[in-house]
Amino acid sequence: MLRRIDAPRLVLNSMDWKNLEAVVNILSTLKTAVELLSADQSPTSSQIIVLRSEIKSKLLTEANDSTLVRAMKEKMLSKFDDRFPITTLAVAAALLDPRFQNLTEVDNYLLGKGTTKSRFLADQVTEWVKKEDLPSSSSHQQSSSKESSTPTSSRSQADFLSSLAKKHSTASPSAGENRSEIEAECTAFLSNSSALSVLDGNLLGFWSR
Repeated sequence: MLRRIDAPRLVLNSMDWKNLEAVVNILSTLKTAVELLSADQSPTSSQIIVLRSEIKSKLLTEANDSTLVRAMKEKMLSKFDDRFPITTLAVAAALLDPRFQNLTEVDNYLLGKGTTKSRFLADQVTEWVKKEDLPSSSSHQQSSSKESSTPTSSRSQADFLSSLAKKHSTASPSAGENRSEIEAECTAFLSNSSALSVLDGNLLGFWSR
């Protein structure tokens, strides 16, 4: 048809078709990512990093890439981290989803921050959850509220001095204890959960059990 209307330059050659296939491969990955993250019947934030990793892998140049495709990939990859950054929210969401706890991008992020998975999750809990909603030891609170100002016969001087040290310390001891308890729970969760726990990809079902 194009040759008949004297437009041979518009006829696609083998290289054009190869370039189109490469572009479609990249764009189809972007389309899939958008569709998955746009779901409104299930939580999707835990999928951000794994989809990001897949998109980034599609932008890595290969030996058989044409000049055009290579240039396109390099251009897109040069601004990728700025346009699609790894955020603390995305990392926390991934860690709370047993399927994505061991992503390389998550490990690299935490390594760069000099922290561990359980410590990172504990920090996020203490940052975003109200202090009054954090777990606390009722026995500790009761004993603190009933402390006397002087040693009694049932309490040694060492215990009394220890209670004063806690009372007059700059940092809140209860916050530290809460953080330790939270970190311990995070460690237990990360150790005992597995990708198989999320049946049929139902993350809400996993957390409701």
